[in-house]
Amino acid sequence: MAETSVHREQTETGETIVLRNSRLDLRLEGGAQLVLCDPMDERTRIAGGPLIELSPARGARRPRTVGVGLGRTMASEPQPFEDNLGTGLLLRRSFPIAVQPLNSEWTIRLYDEHSYVRIDLALHNGGTEPMAIRRVFPFVTGSWWGNGALRLGQRQAGFACYKTGWQSWSYAGGIPERSADVRPRSRALSVWHSPGGLNPRQPVSGTADIVSDGVLLFGHPSEPHALLAGFLAQDQWMGQIYARRGLAALAACNLTDDYLLEPGEQLTAAPLLLVIGPQHALLTVYADALAREQRARQAPSAPTGWCSGYFNFSDVSEQAVLENVSALRTLRRSTPLEVVQIDDGYQAAVGDWLAPFTVAANSRLAREHPDWLVHDPKGRPAYGGRNWNTALYGLDTSHPGARSWLADTCTTIVREWGFDYLKLDFLASAAIPGRRYDPAMTRARALRDGLTLIREAVGDDVWLLGCGCPWLSAVGLVDALRIGPDSAPRWQPRFKGFPAPLSEGHTMPSLEGAVRNTLERACMHPALWVNDPDCMILRENRSELTLDEVRAFETAVGLTGGMVLLSDPTPRLTVERLDLLTKLLPPLRERAQPISYFTWGIPERVAVQIQRPWGQWLLVGLFNEAAGERELEVTWGELGLSPGMYHACEFWTGAYLGRHADGVPVRVPGHGAAALAVHADLSEPQLLSTSFHIGQGAVEIAAWQYDPERSAIDWQVRLGRSAAGTVTLWLPAGLSARRVSSTSGRASWQRAASREVIVTAEIDNEAHFTLELESDA
Repeated sequence: MAETSVHREQTETGETIVLRNSRLDLRLEGGAQLVLCDPMDERTRIAGGPLIELSPARGARRPRTVGVGLGRTMASEPQPFEDNLGTGLLLRRSFPIAVQPLNSEWTIRLYDEHSYVRIDLALHNGGTEPMAIRRVFPFVTGSWWGNGALRLGQRQAGFACYKTGWQSWSYAGGIPERSADVRPRSRALSVWHSPGGLNPRQPVSGTADIVSDGVLLFGHPSEPHALLAGFLAQDQWMGQIYARRGLAALAACNLTDDYLLEPGEQLTAAPLLLVIGPQHALLTVYADALAREQRARQAPSAPTGWCSGYFNFSDVSEQAVLENVSALRTLRRSTPLEVVQIDDGYQAAVGDWLAPFTVAANSRLAREHPDWLVHDPKGRPAYGGRNWNTALYGLDTSHPGARSWLADTCTTIVREWGFDYLKLDFLASAAIPGRRYDPAMTRARALRDGLTLIREAVGDDVWLLGCGCPWLSAVGLVDALRIGPDSAPRWQPRFKGFPAPLSEGHTMPSLEGAVRNTLERACMHPALWVNDPDCMILRENRSELTLDEVRAFETAVGLTGGMVLLSDPTPRLTVERLDLLTKLLPPLRERAQPISYFTWGIPERVAVQIQRPWGQWLLVGLFNEAAGERELEVTWGELGLSPGMYHACEFWTGAYLGRHADGVPVRVPGHGAAALAVHADLSEPQLLSTSFHIGQGAVEIAAWQYDPERSAIDWQVRLGRSAAGTVTLWLPAGLSARRVSSTSGRASWQRAASREVIVTAEIDNEAHFTLELESDA
């Protein structure tokens, strides 16, 4: 194990302490300036420090931003540490804050085996009067930091960002250099998606260019390395990352909401992680660190099932559910689904159907217990959005009566009614701004406490699926989380029958938005939870979706390995449409991720490496967001493959695309996708693809062996269901297929034009195959 080292340098500004591991140099300079350097690229330099924003003084209109590090500082000696993330060296430094009786303590940790640094910031009120703190910035860099700079490789300006929104339905994806940020403008949507307000201020003045919630990736497609800033907790304060792409700047912000810091009291900001490295890998690094810090729940597999939500909508009935259950039982051999999820429609009022923190204005709870609600400064119920033709309010999770009711409700559902799977919807309502029974309760704490109460009430053995939930608040408490807007029987979002404006539409139900977020948040699965991309809609009636659009979502879900849910009237689906679902069963255990995070909308290319005892290959997804067909070329270099010859097969068409030295062009239909399996040419018989599962061997092939002495290939298919399909193999020159046999008793083969051999078979759960070979005549 490489250990972090320490040494000191004397500079014009005083002594500089340098912490160093094999991946990162960390310099703590005079005052409160921290500098991150990449030892592999001396041009990369990120310098910055903390800032504090005080609430406006009486009579003032604007808050006041102050720095730290003025006057005498006290630094500890670097000391070894071990925490949830690993081991390394820790350095503490105390600073007074300018002209205020506030003191701060900055704790910096550099890890032995990681390319990241952790920053913890605490404020202490050493005065005699309370002080109102509006926002705390544990780290600010670039043009927002007076002494600092933000340089990645050759680039000092004109950056791009990857952002992720506050909760399940919020936009996640790239914002290129010249594209505007996407933020909802309507009152109803902004309360669900913008915890920092519509136009948050930069740390100094003006409106932030880009606002991301929890984590942000900062870089450029032309630069190999990027910078990630992400919080490791959201149990006390909401965390946002602001960025300025033109004149490079970045700031990590805790929304402390004018918290009144009493004399002698300490305010602790959420821990922050800063990471430098290859942009395609940083979100995975962050998710793994966050999972360790929050002790994320680890599920053995992703559930599959049927949901009432997107056909019955709010008109669900007992008869409709039972009809689908009966059909699913009949289809169990070919379509083994595990869960029946009853969604909106069975409740007396909104909130009863396990939207536990949302209270409809016309509900009995709102009439009989108005004191259980979050209130605005005038004592009225705080606005929490609008839906179902009624205003919505937030449940005050600090109120003893509300807490008792919430615990009793969840206990009844689980212990008396026997449900062991709960979908919790519209969870952001617990965190709306307002006054609560406990005046010291913060928004973030209200949500986290509410989720903790539910988890404690139902126990560890109950599956909790969060939806409409601020994602960073849910880590360690939910088993699965919705990671995109609602899917819908249409490609693009609409509002009252018309195309939705971009600022609002990215959060509204649409298959386009579901595809985008499924890919852009794939990094969260399985480290933080099982991703719920939302429901498949396969039907041909009461749907505007084309077959290509259906396949695009199937490809996104299938390659990212999350939950697989169907929301169609099962008895009315054709065999061909139902077969689309079975291609994803059981879910892939790996997940593909975007090759670039800095492009707008649906990423064009995602990839994941599959490794099995008998072989390794790449699964590649190609997505065409345009309405018309396009040719997309994927190169082996951009996939990180070594030079050489590679085979490519496309899943939906079943086409063998040939052997190529540099890459392969693929025609992708409008709003469609292609799913490729890319194998290095081994110059011997090898498996290329199957039609049984979108993993093309990753799920269904349990064993594979070529025996040159017997001149035969043996393989085992273990599918867990009955199905008919094909296995595509490639034979080098000099060998031909002679005969195939199978324990299923139903197998045949045919030779195609490019030396590939296609074996057709019917399988009931599992089967063993042998293909005997012979020399070419």
